[in-house]
Amino acid sequence: MDPQEVCDAIRELKPPRFFACPIDLMGADFEATKRVFKANHFRCLGKEPLFVLALGQERKARTSHAIQRVTDPDMANRVKVASGSRQILEKDLHDGAAGLRLYAAFEGDEPIAWVRSIPTGEGFAWVSNLYVQPAYRRRGLGMAIMNKMLEDDESFGIKWSVLLASSVGTHLYPRLGYEQVGLLQLFAPKKELWGIAPYR
Repeated sequence: MDPQEVCDAIRELKPPRFFACPIDLMGADFEATKRVFKANHFRCLGKEPLFVLALGQERKARTSHAIQRVTDPDMANRVKVASGSRQILEKDLHDGAAGLRLYAAFEGDEPIAWVRSIPTGEGFAWVSNLYVQPAYRRRGLGMAIMNKMLEDDESFGIKWSVLLASSVGTHLYPRLGYEQVGLLQLFAPKKELWGIAPYR
């Protein structure tokens, strides 16, 4: 949709709380999109590159740490404590393909890295919350845990892996074969100009 049409549609719908997250494909004028939203009283909160990987290539995960799929509540709880939030629901703690999958690397019993694969449609999976503890960065652990997850993705019939990248991730993901296909920009309405009550 044209950015102005999006703003007009939001005004017509009058949602009580919302953000706008347009994704433009590579080659689009990202600044033009930003100008339209700013002219319609939005603040730009940030932007994240959108990456896609076609699965089917050989993967090599090299790390001295054990990387495993999280399938039991105790392991899931250890990752929850380390990350500060629940990363997987109990219903997804199994060995099958359905549902969200969580992978983690451990130093003893302590989770030092984790990532999630979330099925989003036939043959597609979304990469979520890749994190490596600061003391373990720059050792190939991020690449290794991604490779393990992607190997499983492929074994479960996933054809395409999709993700939004942080500034750090923009350096890692191309080394795994991901290609940037677009840019997501996150816009928040200026509450006073959109008639939105303050958050409580």
